[in-house]
Amino acid sequence: MNQKKIDFGWVILVIAFLAVLSSMVGCNLEKQATKYYALHPDKLAEKCAAAFPVQQKLIPGKPVITRDTIWGKPDSVPCPQGDGRPDKKIPCPLSKSTNTNTVLRDTLIIPDLAKITVLTNQLAVQSKADQDKELMLKDKDLEIKDLQAAKLKLKLMASGAGILAALLAFFSLRGSFLSIIKKFMP
Repeated sequence: MNQKKIDFGWVILVIAFLAVLSSMVGCNLEKQATKYYALHPDKLAEKCAAAFPVQQKLIPGKPVITRDTIWGKPDSVPCPQGDGRPDKKIPCPLSKSTNTNTVLRDTLIIPDLAKITVLTNQLAVQSKADQDKELMLKDKDLEIKDLQAAKLKLKLMASGAGILAALLAFFSLRGSFLSIIKKFMP
C-alpha cells in the first residue's frame, strides 16, 4: 500500500495564516461599519429602531376641576326716559360669575430600550464577576480551614509523641530505679 504522508508543517502554517487573516478581517469590518454609520446616520437609526423598538405606555390622568368665582362691582343701569322723568340710574346688586375648568393630564412613558439593554448587560457581567469572587472567597476559606486542620493534626501528633516519649522514659527509668532499689534492699 502506498500511503501519502501529510506534511503537518504546511497544514499548521495554513491554519495560522487563516486565523490571522480572519482576525484582521474582523477588526477591519468593525472599522468599516463604524465609518459607514458615521456617514449614514439614518441607516444606523433604522438599525437601532429595529433592534430597540419604542414601547410607549400611557398612564391616564385623573381630572382636576378648578372653579373660580368672580364678584363684579355693582353697576348702575339707567332708567328709561320719558314722561318727564329726570335721568336716573338704579344700582344693581353684586354680579357673580363662576368659571369651571377641567384639566386632564395623561402621562406618556417612553423607555430608552437601548440604555436598558446596556445596563442589563452590565448588570449581568457584574453579577457574574460577583459570583466568581464569591466562589474564590469560598475556595480560600476552604484552603484556610484545611490548613488549620493540618496544623491541628500536627500539634496532636506532636503532643501524642511527647506523651509517648515521656511514658517510655518513665517506664524505662522505673525499671532501672526498681533494680537499683532491689540491690540495696535485702
